[in-house]
Amino acid sequence: MSEEKILRPAAAISVIIMLIIVAVSFSMKQNQEFANVTGTAVFKPGDAGEMETADREKEAQEGIFAVFPGEKSEQILSRLGDKTIVIKKPESVNQTTTVSFEEIAIEQKIVLHIEGIHTGELSEDSIYRVNQDKIYYGETAAAEEDMIRLLNVAEEKKLDEEYAKAHITITLDTNYAYELYEDEGYYYISLLRPKDKYDKIIVIDAGHGGNDPGTFSSGGQYYEKDINLSIVTYLLEYLKEDAIIKVYTTRTEDVLPTLKQRATLANNLEADLFLSVHCNSNPNTSIQGMEVLYNEKQDGTSDFTSKDFAKVCLEHTNARLALKDRGLVPRSTNVHIVGAATMPVALVEVGFMSNPADLAVLSNEYYQKKAAEGLYEAVLDAFGRLEQREKEDE
Repeated sequence: MSEEKILRPAAAISVIIMLIIVAVSFSMKQNQEFANVTGTAVFKPGDAGEMETADREKEAQEGIFAVFPGEKSEQILSRLGDKTIVIKKPESVNQTTTVSFEEIAIEQKIVLHIEGIHTGELSEDSIYRVNQDKIYYGETAAAEEDMIRLLNVAEEKKLDEEYAKAHITITLDTNYAYELYEDEGYYYISLLRPKDKYDKIIVIDAGHGGNDPGTFSSGGQYYEKDINLSIVTYLLEYLKEDAIIKVYTTRTEDVLPTLKQRATLANNLEADLFLSVHCNSNPNTSIQGMEVLYNEKQDGTSDFTSKDFAKVCLEHTNARLALKDRGLVPRSTNVHIVGAATMPVALVEVGFMSNPADLAVLSNEYYQKKAAEGLYEAVLDAFGRLEQREKEDE
């Protein structure tokens, strides 16, 4: 074999190797900002080896957040907790870019809407999760300590518009309270324990929904799911007047959360109260009146139990409606949300849709508002009693 034939393949191999080196170098340069962060590995300050004095000072001030380039204000750093989502801002962000935040608590989801950016600038790998001294990224959970369970980035853009709107949907491992901050390079979503942010938390549940109508009137003119939701909607309007109480709902439209989702939401939030609104039914159309279900297993477990809350709901609501008082009903064994709730829970059966007299009340908008007024008064009374018990325990 001639020397020329030997050298030609060698030269070709050398060229290929050089191209690979150039490509790798370019890739490393592109990812230099987060060279120590991978989908499953973690970054810890100091792992990168020797650092310049300025870098050490920056790290001492910013901690784990020093890995994200740019100057962060002391105000932002002081508010970022152990668990934070960090989103790299698209380069096209400008003064006209708007950011809005949506919480879907029943599904343990948050959605960040960023309007006024170019397409293709955001991806799942632009979104980082900081948990104490660890950082993760990627569209699904990289480790047990990663708060994100599922991540999706979607964009929409009209043909006649220059800018697009991005929707970042994040499914989390549990329910949090949220605070949104930003600097020149990043958006920060601080994940907080709800009770660390809110002093008073209530979860309000409109029973049934979606393809589960609940009970219904003779002839199918009225459905329980709609009456439940109507009463809850009026109740939410009243509760808006009280900014001290943080209100979460299982549904505000005609959808069907599972029973497990409803109870889990209240438990994850460590809610102070859990209120569920329903209507009743019986084959015997003469049976009528209001009753409230409660978790009897909570008796003796605290100074204000499920039975106490149920009694307050019955008294205030029926004072507005003047229906037959059917009393309190222990029902932890065969009503999931009552039995699974770890806080004072009351499931209010406002009246019987199978009874003509009760149905006339339940289907009337005026009395639906009256029911909501009574429930509102019950919620305020319950929180007042909880607060009084706390003062007595101090």
